Amino acid sequence: MVDPTLRSFKGILRSTGSTFLFLIGVCLTAQNWSVYDLDNSPITSTTVNALAVDRLGGVWVGTDWGLCHFDGDATWEVFQSGTSELPENYIRALALDTSDHVWVGMQTSGVAHWDGSVWTSYNTSNSPIAENEVRGLFVDHRNWVWVCTSSGLSVFTGTEWFRYDATDESHNGQILATSSTNCVAVRPDGLICLGTINGGLHFIDDTDLFYLNIPQHGFFDNTASDVLFDPVSGDRWVSTPSAGLLRQQGPAFGGSWYQWALVSGFRRWYKCDHHGWRGSCLVCDTCRRRDRIDA
Repeated sequence: MVDPTLRSFKGILRSTGSTFLFLIGVCLTAQNWSVYDLDNSPITSTTVNALAVDRLGGVWVGTDWGLCHFDGDATWEVFQSGTSELPENYIRALALDTSDHVWVGMQTSGVAHWDGSVWTSYNTSNSPIAENEVRGLFVDHRNWVWVCTSSGLSVFTGTEWFRYDATDESHNGQILATSSTNCVAVRPDGLICLGTINGGLHFIDDTDLFYLNIPQHGFFDNTASDVLFDPVSGDRWVSTPSAGLLRQQGPAFGGSWYQWALVSGFRRWYKCDHHGWRGSCLVCDTCRRRDRIDA
């Protein structure tokens, strides 16, 4: 049974039984939840767009009206454009580097970096970043910053910038199916998993670029809302706006795909292990009949 206090509210949830934090938008069942909102905390807005947890257990909270940091105990710090050098209050994405410095992606002002004392901003007027509207951020094991925009995937190595997009100018000659990038993750071995809006899911390594979409490969969805690598197995997890949750095991170029989605009120997952990504159909009727399991 869902706790009635969790059915309708705005803010941030924290469970003292675990370290999980959730963006609010669904009903959740749990014990010992704490709610942080405008009534009991300095949080600047209950519209929370992004979260990042640092190594000391502190939580960075990106809202549509500023950036907040909660130390996990009692202390809040608030950054807004009128009272700090944060360029804009509408925060869309957050990421932390290996020094626990925060990178902030904004709606119209590019990327900002806070090292604990100084703000540094990167936008189209002072850097080669592809676009000022940032959709997603990722900081990899080298502290390279990956910035998803509607005009391509910009990468900042700390000393130089380069870009993947759908033009002939794309980095290393690896041309995307679309420049409309949305989310990205990078594995320690260098494999890039890139989600786009209506352009399919891309895998990129040092020499190759492959993508999966509905028209050419019968893939689940042309759009990814988030991607990540399992830190232990290296499996790929992909969230989508219309095809549920996806997981790929085995090699990126040809591994097996699993799907969790709501179908007629039931959770189902599909496995296709005899069609690789090169196959004409990743989720064909034969695969569904043979490999479907209802949970």
